[in-house]
Amino acid sequence: MLSLVDNENGEVIRKLPSDAVMAIVKAYNNVLATIKSQTSYDVEAQKGSDLVGDRLARRVQSQVRDTLNMFAADGDIRS
Repeated sequence: MLSLVDNENGEVIRKLPSDAVMAIVKAYNNVLATIKSQTSYDVEAQKGSDLVGDRLARRVQSQVRDTLNMFAADGDIRS
């Protein structure tokens, strides 16, 4: 069981089962891997993936990171 703790007062905000946290991590990693593969460029073949240069894909990546960082800034996750 992992606990999300408020830094200011030390109160436990939410307790999460470890498998739930691992599912979130896996989903996050899958999203980032998909974005990376769809926005990559192969220098040797001089060929880009379908979304090379697509600002929307990069913005989605940024928003996913920002969402998770918002939770990290509010408290510590402790096991």
